[in-house]
Amino acid sequence: MAQEYCIGCTAPLLHLDRDPNGDVNATCKRCVAEEGHDFDTEPDATFDRIGNREEFHTIPLTSTRFHMSTINHVPTLRALALSILQNARQFDWTLQGFGMLRLHMGDFRLHVWDRRFAVPNVSVIHDHKQWALQSTILSGELHNYRFTEYRDGDVCAPMSERYNKFTILAGAGGGPTKESVTERTWLYRNPPEILLPGMTYTQEPDEIHESRPINGTVTIMRKSPTNTDEARVFWPWGTEWVSAEPRAATPKEVSHIVEQALSRFDVNVPKYHSGWELGGRS
Repeated sequence: MAQEYCIGCTAPLLHLDRDPNGDVNATCKRCVAEEGHDFDTEPDATFDRIGNREEFHTIPLTSTRFHMSTINHVPTLRALALSILQNARQFDWTLQGFGMLRLHMGDFRLHVWDRRFAVPNVSVIHDHKQWALQSTILSGELHNYRFTEYRDGDVCAPMSERYNKFTILAGAGGGPTKESVTERTWLYRNPPEILLPGMTYTQEPDEIHESRPINGTVTIMRKSPTNTDEARVFWPWGTEWVSAEPRAATPKEVSHIVEQALSRFDVNVPKYHSGWELGGRS
């Protein structure tokens, strides 16, 4: 299907813009919100890409770990990310097996996602025992799935599925250790958290999740290290675990992934206010 664009602002239309009644199928959520607002009364009002009024506070969503924030330094982070992408060959990138180009910046890490470069059949479900994290979407779209674990003998939620799991040393040169033991468990996939530019989510070290970004998505993650280098990985019962161990990215891989990211970097960007602060865990 050909890409469709908003007749009001020419932004590419997303799945969330679809209107089953057919009244505003050619108009994005932001433009619909602006059309319904009285600018004579409130001339300075602004709306984000999904049609929410931008207020000077964090807007909590359904999960206590998931919220939407308009962050006062997101424009700065976007400008930094764009500068890095435009000069990508000057940096040392690694490529993680999920199809994620990574650039380490102290406690921060810039991610550029492209599943074309994922390891075939890579095991994508994991936790982060080695750190808690806070991640902000700078461009693109990411679906974050959290999982609830049920051990054998527990009463499982409907639609739970059987998985294997074991503990690995995370990062380059890691993988299963001599002490790693494969165990059986059950996982229930919770509904996705759909993250657009300017939205932030957090993960505690023991939370199990899977990230599903669209190609070209750019995120920046802040790590809060724990006292271990371990992580747990999960893969469906009856299949083999496939490592996502990172390695040095080749210049060709960097070029192709960054080109895709730059091609959509200015798409679906919400408006920002100065003075808004990064929201923590609600």
